Amino acid sequence: MIKRHFGTDGIRGKVNIDITPELAMKVGQAFAYYLRESGFKEGKVIVGQDTRESGDMLRNAFCSGVNSLGLDTEYVGVVTTPAIPCLIVEVHGIAGAIISASHNPYEDNGIKLFNNYGRKLSNKAEETLEDLLENLSFIIQKRKKIGRVGRCIASNPINIYKNFILSSFPQNEKFQNYKIVLDPANGAGYQVAKDIFEEMGADVIMINNKPDGRNINHHCGSTDTKMLKKAVTDNKADLGLALDGDGDRIIAVDEDGKIVNGDKIVAILASQVPKDTPVVITKLGSIAVEKYLQSQGYVVQRSDVGDKNVFEKMEECGSILGGEESGHIIYKENSPIGDGIFAGLKLLEVVMESGKTLAEIANKIPDAFQIQINLELTDPKQKDEFRTNHRIISFIDKMKDKLHEDEQVVVRESGTQELIRIMAEGSDKKRAFDLAYMISNFIKREIEEKPSDF
Repeated sequence: MIKRHFGTDGIRGKVNIDITPELAMKVGQAFAYYLRESGFKEGKVIVGQDTRESGDMLRNAFCSGVNSLGLDTEYVGVVTTPAIPCLIVEVHGIAGAIISASHNPYEDNGIKLFNNYGRKLSNKAEETLEDLLENLSFIIQKRKKIGRVGRCIASNPINIYKNFILSSFPQNEKFQNYKIVLDPANGAGYQVAKDIFEEMGADVIMINNKPDGRNINHHCGSTDTKMLKKAVTDNKADLGLALDGDGDRIIAVDEDGKIVNGDKIVAILASQVPKDTPVVITKLGSIAVEKYLQSQGYVVQRSDVGDKNVFEKMEECGSILGGEESGHIIYKENSPIGDGIFAGLKLLEVVMESGKTLAEIANKIPDAFQIQINLELTDPKQKDEFRTNHRIISFIDKMKDKLHEDEQVVVRESGTQELIRIMAEGSDKKRAFDLAYMISNFIKREIEEKPSDF
């Protein structure tokens, strides 16, 4: 089934174009109906949001939809996405939602949904909701009971999440000798990240921690580390950590200002897990990192892109650690989704226990050049053309047939934006560059209906 609304990570799009208050309300109604049909006739849906200016509008609409079908909502304020699974348990919720577009610019927003275990909805559940959204008229009936919006007044949601994270680390484990720079991307982690790292004893320098509703992810955070690199080297910090807008991703910068991406973070953190448990990376994961992990005695499993798919593969193969190049890092014992703050603490823990710098650790992991091209689509129909055009499929297959052992090419639709993503990797920078651009240019010509020969 081709989903109309749900992508790799929930529903996402341009505010007032793709994501409207009307749609948010309908999603709330469909979700409430789905929950009631699943046996939850009453209870609270935990709802949070990131720092985007459109968050209040869409959250109010979503909560209205849930309430209109008789379920309560509990608004927990501006929180990171990984706080939602924790709060579902702690506040006794039957499900959860966060209004966020993650790493996207402020003009976008979205809705991520969670079940009563704090897991993101399965593909099957999302397909059910897609059907409900197309057939809402039969579930909108006059109901005597309506739900209410609570505001978690009895407890502080941020403190609940903070204490949950800190409880995973030994009380005597402190990072007093470490100076770190934190970049929460002017997003949902702008308060809690600093508090957590300071409680662990670190000397914390904050940048991009003054959200104004429009500066989330703007030239900052995990998708743009230029400011973080400068802050680390200028302040002679031990390392830097960048979150994305909703705090479920993390990218590190070592003391020399060099990026340590999600794949390398997974490889570093693998030193803390038993070698008889597989480590999961995605189909976009680096071949160089995979070979490094294998050389250290680990079995590597690959999943589809998206932290939901990473977690499903982890459950399938008995893994306790998995992640993505983009920075979603999952510890199964901590959470069923990526948690940037938790992963950052674990990374600092490995650095401290090793007695080495992050650069000394990361530089042992071989580099391979990766280039990713994001081909912007101007018409939704272009995705259909990409999926069904036999010339595109044949051309990509021919390129893959020519790959060397240390090379890979991955071409896919973005599940969160109107993009085709083309990734090429190899030890030869020019060759990877040429592969990516040849494929990108061919696809562009084809979807614009300009015939090409090959």
